[in-house]
Amino acid sequence: MSHRQFHPPVPYTKTAIDVFQSSGSNATHWHADFVCWDGCSSWLGGAIDPNFFNSSFGYAASTRPVASPANINGSIPFHDLAREHFDFDITKAKRSSGDFDALIRAAGPTVAW
Repeated sequence: MSHRQFHPPVPYTKTAIDVFQSSGSNATHWHADFVCWDGCSSWLGGAIDPNFFNSSFGYAASTRPVASPANINGSIPFHDLAREHFDFDITKAKRSSGDFDALIRAAGPTVAW
């Protein structure tokens, strides 16, 4: 049986985000609530067109927990449980500026990181 190797991407540092205090971690999971202000629709080697209805997103899952979930630089183990992608119509996710501003206010304070 062939065993394919996957590796986590190199961090992309050309984004501007705010992380909300509702984010956190436990013994096995990270949970991040954030808003991206700049640099989140393109990256080295790709981009998302917000006017295109069929955008692909991916996910992965592992049976092993991360070594240090509270450490932003912690390693992520090989995803042995699932590695898949799905298509999503992002044109249906668009909001007016007023709706977007209300969502940001409702999300609460952000944290420095």
